[in-house]
Amino acid sequence: MNLFGMFKPKVVTFSQFRDYVRQIARQNEPKAKFENTENGFILTIDKTPVACNLKNIYAAYCSDTRERDHIVKAWIDTLITTVPEHSWSEALSTLRPMLKTGNYVKLANHQMQRNPTPDTLPFRPFIGELAVIVVREFGGTLTAVTDGQLKKWGVNIDEAIRQALNNVSMMGFPNPVHEVRSTGTMQRGGASSGDVVGLVYEDNHLMATWFVMERFRDHLSMRLNADYVVAVPFRSRLMAVRVDEPGLVSSTIQSARSGKNISYALTNQCYHVSVSTTGGNLTVYTGSQKGKGMDGANLFGISNIFSFR
Repeated sequence: MNLFGMFKPKVVTFSQFRDYVRQIARQNEPKAKFENTENGFILTIDKTPVACNLKNIYAAYCSDTRERDHIVKAWIDTLITTVPEHSWSEALSTLRPMLKTGNYVKLANHQMQRNPTPDTLPFRPFIGELAVIVVREFGGTLTAVTDGQLKKWGVNIDEAIRQALNNVSMMGFPNPVHEVRSTGTMQRGGASSGDVVGLVYEDNHLMATWFVMERFRDHLSMRLNADYVVAVPFRSRLMAVRVDEPGLVSSTIQSARSGKNISYALTNQCYHVSVSTTGGNLTVYTGSQKGKGMDGANLFGISNIFSFR
């Protein structure tokens, strides 16, 4: 018996959750067609297909099954099935950078080649297995910018990335949800003492992408006051710990690896940031051995962001 809603309903499988979301979506769009995919379904209305990834809202549901109806309704309310035909000037303010892996881009391109109008997903490498794509954000929905869209606008991917980065640079830095100090752990708003040796950030889809921003890496350098290791296991989470705290580094690596089999994971790689240069010198963290660094011609240093055309 569920006494006054105190007990959480049992978690259903992803396929059962997907069926429930599809049922609610069909009530809103009776003429819609659905094609199940590994991550959700493809919703087609008026011959316009939209790939719906349900993994994030399923994860939110698993955290508190009592919120199922609220979570699904909020997602349905923000679902846009017809993407507005923005001109380049109209789209400028909607552009956002997003971290993905090279494997994600490969799979996305494979799927887009099967569409009635084949397309490709442009990207630029960042560090390790991470790459940056561009998305449009409107009405709570994210839509990837494809090569076909760039062609309509008459711009290239570098210009789109520059604008997306500029948009994020005008936002305020996120606040950490946890600070690990030399005298213990402090949650946001709590009393503090000791040096900051670790920071945990959790927010929306842009959280991991802040790692791309050189200004934010400098901000972390000032907070931690030493070289540090970064993990971005999910797009909504970023962890940074001082490299001279082996216990914290080990915990961070384990935390990143524990999510590698979760379908909405980003990467289980970790990255070393040296504070010897502005923006930090980035390498893949491999412990005692120095991993592969960021290409010197990489677009994501501040001097490049504001200079390339």
